Amino acid sequence: MRMVIQTDYDRAQNSVNAGSFQVSAVYAYDEDEYETELTSRIDRNKFYRSVRDVATDLGLHPDSLDIEEEYLEK
Repeated sequence: MRMVIQTDYDRAQNSVNAGSFQVSAVYAYDEDEYETELTSRIDRNKFYRSVRDVATDLGLHPDSLDIEEEYLEK
């Protein structure tokens, strides 16, 4: 399964969480590229240091995923 995580580093820049990010959106794709949005299953106010941590919070095993990070541009 492929997972795309859209990350937002801007909110963390001026806080104690510098270097971390918040998640804007999460999408999972199966082998047929069928998209499932998973954004509602995470706390979008939480700060993460790794996209692997996002997968773990979703109850998924990061080693079994192809995780892509998309940077949110403002």
